[in-house]
Amino acid sequence: QEEQKKAELLAGDDPYLLDDLELSEGIIEHHLGNYMKSVTVMKNILQDNPRFIHELYANFYLGKSYGGIENEDKQLFYYQKADSLLAEAEYISADFAEMYHQMSKIHNKRKDTKSQLGIMQKLISFDSVVKYNNFILQKTTAEQYLIPLNEEKSKEQLQESQQKISNFRLIMLIALVLFLGATVIAIAMWSRERKKDKIYANYLEYKEQRKEKEAEKFIPSKKANISEEHKQKLNNFLEKVERERLYAKQNFSKETIKRYTKINGHTISDYFREVVGMSINDYKNLKRVELSVFLMENDKNYRFHQLKYLAEGVGYNNTVTYNKAFVKVMKIKPIEFQRRAQKANKNS
Repeated sequence: QEEQKKAELLAGDDPYLLDDLELSEGIIEHHLGNYMKSVTVMKNILQDNPRFIHELYANFYLGKSYGGIENEDKQLFYYQKADSLLAEAEYISADFAEMYHQMSKIHNKRKDTKSQLGIMQKLISFDSVVKYNNFILQKTTAEQYLIPLNEEKSKEQLQESQQKISNFRLIMLIALVLFLGATVIAIAMWSRERKKDKIYANYLEYKEQRKEKEAEKFIPSKKANISEEHKQKLNNFLEKVERERLYAKQNFSKETIKRYTKINGHTISDYFREVVGMSINDYKNLKRVELSVFLMENDKNYRFHQLKYLAEGVGYNNTVTYNKAFVKVMKIKPIEFQRRAQKANKNS
């Protein structure tokens, strides 16, 4: 059941699964202290037109990683981008309290009082788990900007807040350890199973079937009454079709074969059914999909084409027909195969 669920996810039910795994990889590299590797992974995510949550966490961890290598300018730059995303979405999460603390320290170090006060106000405005920090932040603001506080009350609140903060940090640490452990296990399982992935298994099976059919292609048929002369003509023409990729032309059909070979349509249909082992349309679709797969795996430009151009490049005049033919042969949508080809090429 787990393997079936994984296959469904990779087959297109969750198009962001690979982005989720890539984000997890970047987070793990950061916590292992591999800051530049984490920076590389997160920048790759930003280049792929990510959805909101990926863009937010990528900017957040870019800031953290640049902080790890003590590059304050870039640390503040990416933190500000994450802050803009939070403000635009009106989204607040305790995960980003650390970011605002670091931004406040940088502004304080640069003596930018106005920016520091703005950041501290954002921290105070958190209305959930972050409320445990409110008293400390209010007290710090009071000390810096001469706001009077009741000393006795502040001591009691400070002790209570410190206890709550300690408990909260312990809970968050446990949650982080569990999350990282689960992420590492998921990535390890995904990597181990990748060689058995349905996409590549289908393709290898398909290639083996093609080899068998090529070996049997010229065995004389006992059912069809095809003369040796016609058979030889059609054999030679089929070699020409595959050599010159005539099947990739949009007008390739039985009429094309009749025009080239001067053989009637019934004999041509019998030849394909009995000698080739499939109908003309099935043969045409098979060769077009095979060419499409080859180009996506070996042609850098073709690998990043839109679906419309992928279809046109192998002889289809619309994406619907191309999709149906590709799924019938490869058991996966062409856009998903293209994404895996891009990923495999990037990893290699």
